[in-house]
Amino acid sequence: MLSNDGVTYCFLFTDENVPRDARKQFLGTFCFVARGVLDNPVVVGVATEKRLMLHCSYDFCLLDMPDWTVGDAAEVKESNSEQASLRTQRGELITSMSARRAEVS
Repeated sequence: MLSNDGVTYCFLFTDENVPRDARKQFLGTFCFVARGVLDNPVVVGVATEKRLMLHCSYDFCLLDMPDWTVGDAAEVKESNSEQASLRTQRGELITSMSARRAEVS
């Protein structure tokens, strides 16, 4: 995230196998969270693939949200909790898979 003159810029790079609808949804959430974190009323988001390719796609998000409410802050906090839970579950899954591989070896 970059911030300049009341505008926050968010850049999202994903693997090419991520569906565009999922990428758009994540970009929107990313911009919403950035609005709360940096307290700039305008957030511009750009998403594309990580790898340079001959043909690539771009998704854009413009969030113009002058007012930030207590409800918005609560939504960001809930989103952060969900993300932390997913990261924990992912870490447990990777640990579990690594343990199984060690047993097989």
